[in-house]
Amino acid sequence: MNKRIASPIIGVLAVGLIVVGVFYLQGANELTDAQSEIVSLEGNVSALGTELADSEAEVSTLEAALETEQANSAANVAALETELDQANSATQTQLDRNLTLSEELEKVTDPRHFESLEELEAWLAQDDTDTRVRWESLPPEEKAFILQVRALRDGYLLPAWFEDFNYMDVDGAMVDHLDLEHFDGIIDFVGNLAYIGTEMYYMFPLDDTVFPFAIDSPLIPPHPLPLDEAG
Repeated sequence: MNKRIASPIIGVLAVGLIVVGVFYLQGANELTDAQSEIVSLEGNVSALGTELADSEAEVSTLEAALETEQANSAANVAALETELDQANSATQTQLDRNLTLSEELEKVTDPRHFESLEELEAWLAQDDTDTRVRWESLPPEEKAFILQVRALRDGYLLPAWFEDFNYMDVDGAMVDHLDLEHFDGIIDFVGNLAYIGTEMYYMFPLDDTVFPFAIDSPLIPPHPLPLDEAG
């Protein structure tokens, strides 16, 4: 081969080899950089995975805390509702008691006579002053006052009454006028009086016996106090 021809070819080949070498070196460097970047990314992925695991653990902890707080809140709400119900019940009980006391006070401050003999007998039938065992030994005078108070608590007038019927003269004859010197000083009647309209009734607290007492009495109003004084 002619040296003049071979020299240019060899030069071209050399240049090509140099270019190829440069590209190879560049590719190798890029590969190394890529591998380094991959390693770095893998590290980042690992770090992100750890961070994600930590975040998931924190979320789990927060969810558990939230559930506990919700349970505690529900328990507190239930306890408060129970306390509120108890307070409402106590308030209603007190209101009912106040109403009862108000009604009882009204009865006591404005008592009335029985409207009829039937009403008197019905009230005596439900009253146990005459049958209560622990009161059996009480004297009739005390039972008369007990009956008076119990009637007043129910809003009725049933005053205790003691009577000396024997208006005797010195010779033993009955007198037709009231004079203290003619009383024999012995109580002949122990009981209560009931005024109904123009009639008056005696009654015995020992057995609830009722009998009329004839007197000339004006019409007795049911409530003795006028309306403007009843309160």
